[in-house]
Amino acid sequence: MSKELRQKAVAAKLAADEMDAIHKAAKSELLEWCEETGVTGFELLADDRTALASFSKVPGKVSAVVTDEAAFTTWVENNYPSEIVKTVRASAREKFLKDAAAAGEPVNLATGEVIPGVEIREGDPYLVTRPTPAARALMKQTLEGSPLLGLTGGADQ
Repeated sequence: MSKELRQKAVAAKLAADEMDAIHKAAKSELLEWCEETGVTGFELLADDRTALASFSKVPGKVSAVVTDEAAFTTWVENNYPSEIVKTVRASAREKFLKDAAAAGEPVNLATGEVIPGVEIREGDPYLVTRPTPAARALMKQTLEGSPLLGLTGGADQ
């Protein structure tokens, strides 16, 4: 195994970690800007007006979460005893929570009954970045001509 291959692996890991941190910080700032301005979508254009990426502010995912395991288990046991093993059967739990999230409230869609021990939570909004093939090609070209992956130095062991 060559020293160059090991150097490339370490350099790529370090570059990826640093780029991930830069990406997270930039997305956080862009999301903050979206929140402040009310803008929900925008693009990045190259100087020649080639579309490089689109950005969309996406609302947080809505999900139902069991907050009181005992109350939820008792409810399922009373209403769907065949779904009880030692805890609520995973497929039933998933269905009840998915249905409750879709309804926007902790209810059984079949009966309208409130499901005890479950509440609806909404995740934080997040930003989706979609680079175009042109942007990917530009980045590949930039990286191929860059010393970024040429971490040098250190002893060969």
